[in-house]
Amino acid sequence: MSKYDALWRSIQDSGTRELTLTFDQIEDLAGVPLDHSFLRYKKELTEYGSEVDGISRMARTVTFRRLALRTERLTLFPCSRAEMERILGAETDGELKTAYGEMLRGALREPKDWVWNAVWRIEAADGVPVGDLSFKGIAADGTVEVGYGIREEYRGRGFAAEAVSAVVRWASRQPRVKRIEAETAPDNAASQRVLAKCGFVPTGTAGGEGPRFVWTGFWNKPANG
Repeated sequence: MSKYDALWRSIQDSGTRELTLTFDQIEDLAGVPLDHSFLRYKKELTEYGSEVDGISRMARTVTFRRLALRTERLTLFPCSRAEMERILGAETDGELKTAYGEMLRGALREPKDWVWNAVWRIEAADGVPVGDLSFKGIAADGTVEVGYGIREEYRGRGFAAEAVSAVVRWASRQPRVKRIEAETAPDNAASQRVLAKCGFVPTGTAGGEGPRFVWTGFWNKPANG
């Protein structure tokens, strides 16, 4: 357990896109004095779904911001608990509702692995949601599985490949991730094209949904990262 776990949980529970706290507030939430070790520990916050955006010694404040990945046309970010509850409540498709429920329960069960369990929202530049994705948790051996979906009215525009490519590149830079997989229905040619475009190849095995794929980016990655 990290000395700042209580602080990371408080930031996560706030559910806000941006939060500024004074040094005194941070010490109250963390239950420990704020010292230079904070600069080392702050990297832990990423897996809770946020990051440190700025530190002002003059104002004695730290600004935290929700983790967000930006591409040419899209913004991707892990949803808060409230956002996932709204998604779950609004979903009418039984299969998707079950999947969203599993993601929410996984995120609440393992808050330190929030980014690996939560629903990630995919938004267009104007803030309109065009789809979502998730990693379906993280295994003990460092394997994550990316799953994704684009709303029907936004398909055929390359959003899936743009989002998957961005999130896979981000995941590959996280120290705990050693392998990235995906799975798609055997007759879903569009999804298979997305995976191929993003650097995935078939593993020759199948899962519950269909054939499985593995990202090849790690194969040519230097051992020191």
